[in-house]
Amino acid sequence: MLINGTSFHDIVVTLVEVGDFESAIVTDVMEDLNSKDYQFITELMGKDHIHEIPYIPDYYQMRDRCKAVVQTGDYGVHAQAILVAGYPSADIPYEWLQDGLKKDG
Repeated sequence: MLINGTSFHDIVVTLVEVGDFESAIVTDVMEDLNSKDYQFITELMGKDHIHEIPYIPDYYQMRDRCKAVVQTGDYGVHAQAILVAGYPSADIPYEWLQDGLKKDG
């Protein structure tokens, strides 16, 4: 369902075109429950740049650590992804995103 005509697809395409995003994090059930959007994000970012994590509680915990949340009005089942902003250097290791940076001692 869309409100004001803004979809997951519309927002993600726009952000990726104008920003520097290196990967996306999606729920481990998105492919089964929303294959259309899963295929879209996978084709856009590349399969090697899609990280699947358990929906509850992991996805919500990761979402809570995000710097910005964009609500599109798209209430499609699992029509959501966490976009990982990149740098002009090598990709950010997924473990850093999942666990944060650890300091010894």
